[in-house]
Amino acid sequence: MDVENIQSLDLLEQRLTRLEQKMLGKGSINDVDITKVKPVTNVLHEVDTVLISSISGREKINTLLKKVDVLHQLLDPSYLDSFNNVDAKIEAVLESEKDIYNYVNQLDRLEAAYSILNDETIEQLPNLSDRINNLISNVLKNKEQCDKQTAELIEISNSYKNCVIQISALLVQMDSFITQLEINSQPKTPTD
Repeated sequence: MDVENIQSLDLLEQRLTRLEQKMLGKGSINDVDITKVKPVTNVLHEVDTVLISSISGREKINTLLKKVDVLHQLLDPSYLDSFNNVDAKIEAVLESEKDIYNYVNQLDRLEAAYSILNDETIEQLPNLSDRINNLISNVLKNKEQCDKQTAELIEISNSYKNCVIQISALLVQMDSFITQLEINSQPKTPTD
């Protein structure tokens, strides 16, 4: 016997042992009274007879049982390989031609970028994550400070603009007041 047959016999023996354990529980085969046990072949024959008699005269069940053989044939993986429909295979390849070219182009791009992707600096990225997180935190703090300063600068700019507007208004008033004073201070010429 070759090794494969020995292994299959060992496997069969293991399965029988498990079956005995399921059927007998913790007891052993020696504890069973063989005179009370029916042979398995007789039990199988009785079950077959009962099944045949119960389905006789039922066309739908008989048709279904005939279709089981066809179903087994269709579920067999080698069944599809038995078809020699070359045209269907060619059509399937031609339909996927665009996808195949797309995959080839993507593979070429990946191979071109392979040296970049395997660079030492990229491999060190996980080690630099703490440093990057600190930098991001600092940038966010600086942004907040810049936003505060921008708001303060806008407020100061608005205050300056208001002051300039008030000063301009005062200067206009002063100019008109001075002009009025100058007009009033000029000697009056008698009119005939």
